[in-house]
Amino acid sequence: NELEVTNARSQIASARSQVRQQEATLLQAQTSVLPETKRRELENARAAYAQARAQLRGADAGITQDAMRGDEAVASLAGVEQLQKQLDELLVRQNDTTIIASMDGVITKKYTEEGELITSAIGSFSSGSPLYQISDLSTMLVKINVNEVDIQKMKVGTITEVTVDSSRGTIFMGKVSKVAPAASNATASSGSAATTSSQTVIRFPVEIQVDKSDPRLKPGMSARCAVIVNREKDVVRVPKNCVKGEGKTGTADIVTPTVKPTKDGATETVTVRTVEVGLRGDDFVEVKSGLKEGEKVRPAAFNGPKRQTIEMNNGPN
Repeated sequence: NELEVTNARSQIASARSQVRQQEATLLQAQTSVLPETKRRELENARAAYAQARAQLRGADAGITQDAMRGDEAVASLAGVEQLQKQLDELLVRQNDTTIIASMDGVITKKYTEEGELITSAIGSFSSGSPLYQISDLSTMLVKINVNEVDIQKMKVGTITEVTVDSSRGTIFMGKVSKVAPAASNATASSGSAATTSSQTVIRFPVEIQVDKSDPRLKPGMSARCAVIVNREKDVVRVPKNCVKGEGKTGTADIVTPTVKPTKDGATETVTVRTVEVGLRGDDFVEVKSGLKEGEKVRPAAFNGPKRQTIEMNNGPN
């Protein structure tokens, strides 16, 4: 360091001063006639001169060695910095081998095995290789696709009844948690090279969140959902095929028993009555007015295509 170099330079200056002093003493002794005592002084002066020269050479070597040590220190410092960079890189790689899940949950699927080589998303431009699938079983979601005809009825918070095949007879209550703002279309095409027809089914993704976590519900299960868009209690209802019409009003065939059989032998009469329709379900229709509880209605006549009888002929006997 700088302090050692300064000390070495001071030693060199002192040694050179001693050399000059001893040279002068030696020169004076050599130019005069010396008695025995002076000869001893001459020998002592020569020895002191030799010692001073040795100290001077040692001081020169010391400062050269200090300079070399300084160069070695700089090189060593550069080596330490390089090793520190290598250590930092190894620590980063080691940290990459520790995967921390971004959420709490249960491992429901395993993609890799021990010893298998995988691609890291950090060290490459790819998205990396998945290791596990983690599911949060504390919240169960059911994803359904709703036809555009019914999507206006879907509101966040709408009550939903969820059923699964593995737990028949059990209804899991839930609510609509998300309604997609745009449709996901599924297109089915049919036809030949000459004529091609395309039919597009417009559906909207909807998510339903089950109210309570239940161990009977597993990720990946198929489910059926009944979305309760409206509900009424203590109302008059009839089977859907007993009311004609699709609007708020319709007609129903009221069957009334007769006191006596009619001329054609009928024991009941049929009267067409206008009714006010409320809620319409898949199987039943609410009748707000026009019918009373206990009255008998007749299903509407079948208006579909006429049935045809096909005679099978196996040919001549």
